Amino acid sequence: MKIEIWTDFSCPLCYVGKRKLEIAVEQFPYKEHIIIEWISFPNTPRDKHWMTMEDLLKERHGFENINLVLEQLITEAKAMGIPLQFNEVPTVNTYDAHRLLQLAKKQKKEQQFVDQIFESYFGDGHLIDNKQILRDLALQVGLEEKLVDETLSMNCFAKSVQADKELTEELGVNLTPFIVLEEKYALPGLQTETELLQVLHDIWEEEGYAYRSFEQVNDKERRYCTGNDCEV
Repeated sequence: MKIEIWTDFSCPLCYVGKRKLEIAVEQFPYKEHIIIEWISFPNTPRDKHWMTMEDLLKERHGFENINLVLEQLITEAKAMGIPLQFNEVPTVNTYDAHRLLQLAKKQKKEQQFVDQIFESYFGDGHLIDNKQILRDLALQVGLEEKLVDETLSMNCFAKSVQADKELTEELGVNLTPFIVLEEKYALPGLQTETELLQVLHDIWEEEGYAYRSFEQVNDKERRYCTGNDCEV
């Protein structure tokens, strides 16, 4: 079963949502047949640190009582054992981090990279628009040093990030986290672990995976089409 997650590394809902999905997947009896792909949704402000976390969440999600939302996120994060701090963490431009995510995908280390960068930003307060910090994080998860340096010194993987952006616009995704399962079923916004687990069971049955060979389950390629490429 394929799960695509639109995420940004400066989004606390994405960090909490990531852990909620992990908890749901751990309880799913067919978890070894789930494929997770991270889709880039970078935050790219014109000025380096132009927006507070509160402003970012208001802009992207339209929250009114932002303090209540932040308190709830912190409580949920603490219960799940993940660090989540806001006071000392400004919003940052995450474009370079998403280019490194694309490199991590190529080297089959995207999950490790996503884990590391979220923890570095929300746990340690590191500014993940700093290229030296990004370099260190990438090397810590085992990305090839030469390719990391090339990615950060040039504009490598810009086309990959742009492709994710075009897909985002085509599908009308306008907030994070945003989950799409089997390229059919959309879950916008933050979900509970119970809701996510139920959706996994429902889609597993709906798609008939209970009656197929497991080889078919994992043989999934992106099928999205745009414009004149669509057959219908």
